[in-house]
Amino acid sequence: MSRTTRVARSPRRRRHPPGTSPGTIQVDPQARPTRLRAWSYGPERVEESDVKSLAELRQVPGRDPVVWVQVDGLGDAEALGWIAEVFGVHPLALEDIVNVGQRPRADEYDHQILIFLRMPRDVDALTEQLALVLGPGFVITFLEDPGDVLDPVRERIRRSGGRIRNESSDYLAYAILDTVIDAYFPVLEKHGDRLAELEQRLFVTGDPVSTAELYDMNRELLALRGWIRPLRELLGVLLRAENTLVRDKTQLFLRDCYDHALELVELIEINREIGASLIDLYRANLNLRLNETMKVLTIIATIFMPLTFIAGVYGMNFKHMPELAWKLGYPFSLGLMALVAVGMLIYFRKKGWMG
Repeated sequence: MSRTTRVARSPRRRRHPPGTSPGTIQVDPQARPTRLRAWSYGPERVEESDVKSLAELRQVPGRDPVVWVQVDGLGDAEALGWIAEVFGVHPLALEDIVNVGQRPRADEYDHQILIFLRMPRDVDALTEQLALVLGPGFVITFLEDPGDVLDPVRERIRRSGGRIRNESSDYLAYAILDTVIDAYFPVLEKHGDRLAELEQRLFVTGDPVSTAELYDMNRELLALRGWIRPLRELLGVLLRAENTLVRDKTQLFLRDCYDHALELVELIEINREIGASLIDLYRANLNLRLNETMKVLTIIATIFMPLTFIAGVYGMNFKHMPELAWKLGYPFSLGLMALVAVGMLIYFRKKGWMG
């Protein structure tokens, strides 16, 4: 049974030419067009709107206690410049945002925190970069492509009376981070199921397992570990942040999020160990099959050695050789060969070398 494996690969980070001035924003010509959508909400109201001009974006801050601007696509330098102008995003932060492939981390700027992490798009470990800027009263998220796993957060904002509507922007950032981290659990569960299936095929059902399947699985797990393990350090920076953006009451929720990240790290390490063990067991199984084949061939060669000797003795045809004119010589030699072969098979079986 053949199977196509979708291999998760670490994204290659684009870099400016050597000597480029820091803070230079050079968008990828192949990046998707930029689309801005603004959420403005408070305990009493919520408003969603598409932003298509700088004038519209300037009207978003200040209407409600919390503003969330979703940036889908990083191909429009002018629209990204609107974000920098209205919300004061640092040029160095914006430069890192458009250069996708950043490692998961959290950086502190003047009155802002920039967060990078990989967001799973589906259970097949296909991910994209999510950049989040947390500032006083606002959160800005940057995605490479439209589509994400943040619909639960949007639904919580739409519902009146929920905690998120009564909290500040740091709680919104926590809710986004928690949703992204929780989205990794179905991914790891599917990888655990695939590892169990490979183990079943390898040792129980006997269905063929290719080396490519095992190495592709191991490669996916290695990529996932590279995206998940830095989450601990990222959340640790938020928990230790010496600023007023992350309040003490929000840090309680971030600690719970940190526990989820630790659980993910433990799961990925367990899956990695299982994947590495399956590769070792697969190699051992191949060596065992090779040894069994070599043993059978060795036994066959050993049985034919005395038979070849007997045939050689009776095939010399010297003039005065005994039994040369005996009428029963031919059946006797064949019977002797058969007796020797059967005797050796019985001996090998008693020794446990066969059967």
